[in-house]
Amino acid sequence: MLEAQGALFFGSTEQLLRRLAQLAEDSRYVIVDFKRVHLADASACKLIVRAVRSMAKSDAELVFASIAADGPLERLTRALAETEEGHRLRQFRDADAALEWCEDQLLAGAGSSVGTKFSVSEINLFKGLTAEECRLVESIIRPLVFDKGDVIMREGDPAKLFFVLARGTVSVEIKVHGKGERRKRVASIGPGLTFGEMALLDGGKRSADVIANERVICYGLGVEELHELSADHPNIMITILSNLTRESRSACVTPTKRSASSNRFRRPALRPPRTWCAARWTGSKARSAPHKGRSGGTPSWFPRRGCGGCPCR
Repeated sequence: MLEAQGALFFGSTEQLLRRLAQLAEDSRYVIVDFKRVHLADASACKLIVRAVRSMAKSDAELVFASIAADGPLERLTRALAETEEGHRLRQFRDADAALEWCEDQLLAGAGSSVGTKFSVSEINLFKGLTAEECRLVESIIRPLVFDKGDVIMREGDPAKLFFVLARGTVSVEIKVHGKGERRKRVASIGPGLTFGEMALLDGGKRSADVIANERVICYGLGVEELHELSADHPNIMITILSNLTRESRSACVTPTKRSASSNRFRRPALRPPRTWCAARWTGSKARSAPHKGRSGGTPSWFPRRGCGGCPCR
């Protein structure tokens, strides 16, 4: 996924499309998120339309996100609507919806060949347990079945269980503050992975909803039962907490890999610099020109940060 930022002019758009072409060589889907773009001039629109036409002939499918017909990218939406390829281009309200669609397509293409039984020793959270300890953990597992749309975990509920997903996929959703009842999907979880395991640390309340995307089979483990088991076999809890800490640290350092290509693209030409607007591509002459603002001097095309007329303020 490419995340464009700032204002798109000829130079910044050219860099964006060059990166787009690189990703398209080994990706099935490439998403371009325009959420942080506040301007696209005529030359940028022409380059983007040309890229859409070119991608229509390639094996990779181009997907656009966060383009509103009545927003700052109105000119781009009109330019896309004037082409046949633009009409066929898939557009979504935000990057999350685009990623969800791409993931669904990849999963549908792969088919469902995953079994419904996982050994405890195959799950990352339980790596390092002995064969006897794995058998003890399996003795307290509860098999559970949920239909599509069922809420497996609800935000604010007491955290008494954590789960291992055996079959199907689930979505993790959180409330969007200030948006009423609107929710945002922040993760998708597949077979063999765990969720709700933070209950082992504090036993507090759920921080998100987990909803079944299809018919789901998972294994539930009671937190209290696991603590009782660990009273006689302390290495079980020590190993689980060590694995949980390691996975949490890894998630903080390394961005989560998604099914669709998710290499976030942030280059200086697409990000507003500290001093000048994102249209810095014009070269050293524009960057070095004096600015008629609070500091006085000759006017330049692109105001400094702090100027009342700067769109990047």
